[in-house]
Amino acid sequence: MRTSRSEPFGRNALALAWAVWMSLVAACGGSDSAPPPTTIGTAGGTATGPAGAQVVVPPNALSAATTIAIAQSSSGAPALPANTTPAGQMFALTPHGTSFAVPATVTIPFDPSSIPAGTSPVLLKTNATQTGWDVVPGATVSGAFVQAQVVGFSWTIVTAPPSVPTITAQPQSQSVVEPGAATFNVGATGLTGSGLLAFQWKRDGVPVAGANRASYTTGATSVAADNGATYSVDVSNNVGSVSSSAATLTVTGSATPPVIGQQPADATAALGAVVVFSVTATGTAPAYQWQRSADGGASYSNIGGANTSSYSLTANVGDNGARFRVVISNGVGTVTSNSARLTVTSGSAAAPPQLIAAGSQFSLAIQPGGSILAWGCDGCLGNGSMQHSSAPVTVLGINDAVTVSASSHALVVRRTDGSVWGWGYNGFSQLGNEAGPCGGGCSSALAPVRAGTLTGMVGVAAGGLHSLAVKSDGTVWAWGNNDHGQLGDGTITERTRPIQVPALAGVRAVAAGNQFSLALKSDGTVWAWGSNDAGQLGDGSTTERHAPVQVAGLSAVLAISAGSSHAMALVDDAGNGSAGFGTARVWGANDAGQLGIGNFANARTPVPLSGVLQQVAAGGLHSVLLYFDTVAFTMGRNVEGQLGDGTNTQRNTPTFVAAIDCDSVATGSSHTLCVKHGTAGGEVWAWGWNAGGQLGDGSTTDRKLPVRAAGVGIR
Repeated sequence: MRTSRSEPFGRNALALAWAVWMSLVAACGGSDSAPPPTTIGTAGGTATGPAGAQVVVPPNALSAATTIAIAQSSSGAPALPANTTPAGQMFALTPHGTSFAVPATVTIPFDPSSIPAGTSPVLLKTNATQTGWDVVPGATVSGAFVQAQVVGFSWTIVTAPPSVPTITAQPQSQSVVEPGAATFNVGATGLTGSGLLAFQWKRDGVPVAGANRASYTTGATSVAADNGATYSVDVSNNVGSVSSSAATLTVTGSATPPVIGQQPADATAALGAVVVFSVTATGTAPAYQWQRSADGGASYSNIGGANTSSYSLTANVGDNGARFRVVISNGVGTVTSNSARLTVTSGSAAAPPQLIAAGSQFSLAIQPGGSILAWGCDGCLGNGSMQHSSAPVTVLGINDAVTVSASSHALVVRRTDGSVWGWGYNGFSQLGNEAGPCGGGCSSALAPVRAGTLTGMVGVAAGGLHSLAVKSDGTVWAWGNNDHGQLGDGTITERTRPIQVPALAGVRAVAAGNQFSLALKSDGTVWAWGSNDAGQLGDGSTTERHAPVQVAGLSAVLAISAGSSHAMALVDDAGNGSAGFGTARVWGANDAGQLGIGNFANARTPVPLSGVLQQVAAGGLHSVLLYFDTVAFTMGRNVEGQLGDGTNTQRNTPTFVAAIDCDSVATGSSHTLCVKHGTAGGEVWAWGWNAGGQLGDGSTTDRKLPVRAAGVGIR
């Protein structure tokens, strides 16, 4: 029972404490604290912030629900441009980098008393890289607020108009060989964009029409007309103007065009290693501009500051599969080098792109630029037809493919935007397109269809009747048949759309067998799930698994491959991983000798094979070992000649493919593909079963030795 002695600490004390707390909150500006973040979906909405800051998002501006917050903060923002006076607090509109398909309206408060009479405030927004500031055009003022439309989020602040600009780097004198052009540059402080910092170049004191940027490049020059000319620039804004010093142009005699001697070469590097691409060229005063392509050579963009005969970079995850070339020019000519491909082979890098693939009775190859050629039968050519073709045909609608994988009767391909597409047999939803052209029970797709709404994928794998994809964030997605738990979601329920494999992260590559799946993590371990009747999960048992389990005894793995019911791994156990080399581990079914271990007994855990390799490839009932020196060995079933050794003799130890050396290989159900070593165009050769014309030699005759797939090359 409470006594009167405790009353002073009861209701009256609580009321007094509350009053004191509220007075402290008011004194600390608590009323201006940021409202909680607001989640806005595709229907649009409004987010509010401190001091009346606001963002109004119209319908259809966002493709997915986004949690938007407005904070009165400058933490992490770049420094304001010189000669810029803030007219209020800086606001952080997050998440930074959010893009709107339809412009959103922002309202930012400011202090009108800080704006000089007769001028208007300026609304600044950090640029796309969040390293500098741009003026937001079309801003309007209403009382103590500035309002404008933006298409992305960043830091935002209102400032007073800038002061007179200051030149920080004067134009420098230039020397060229006629008829080469000369480029003059100036550095100046002040705001850029929306005309707030304007440039006017002059030649010998006379304005040059159209020369209104911080950099000016002359036209073709001659000794008679241009030698000794001077160039200066006036830099101005709405406050005032300043003039640079004059730079002199020196023009000398005629030039010879550039000619490339040594081309840039493909490179393989470990994650974090320094890679150098170089070129040699002759010609008068050549200028260099290195370029990079992230879409297999379909398009290139200039690399800032890469203007010498060599270009170096530190290899990272995003560089895997990138191509590099250099444009060399002078006043009399321009020449572009061949492209060089960079492969990142270790660490958390994604698996190298697979440019060739083989199914049951079909084959395909990604072409330079990203189109795909296919040949064979079974409606897997992707050209809208069920007709066989022993000559290559073009897959419809795909011109930006990066990597491809084939099952017995279906394909999946990753495109440059990270989306996944497929075609072929779809009886178990392995194309993942429930709402696509082949949805609603259709059994096949004769042209590519998209697998759900997947984006940001870096690898794909087609299994017997299911498919896998790995995302750039290391998650794995699966769809299709699941009667043995091969989708890894803990069930045996078929999935018509991609689902994430639970509790699996940090993955950089996937492989899919007939009814089982593999995942290679960035830490070098391998995980498996699905059917396990032949020990293909490598966990020491024959127990079927509906969720991933770790393959026993594997670490430092560089690559994985899955056959019908057997698996292979390339392991860096000899310190060759930085060069992409390792030794093989094999496990699973061995009824045809496909493990190459000298017997026909299944292996429930990985078994080592000798030799330094650059690739392993598991087919239906056969396997290929590609050694570091491009020599190929094969083992397993050979009834159709898929071992390429000139016989039909089954082998349980690796046998030498004497007729050809390969840069890369791919295995189908009963045939093998090879990118022939030493061919400038990346010729594709094949051997084995050919009933559907899948070897591409114009016949349907099985081949015990390699034949060329006519008209097919990958570079």
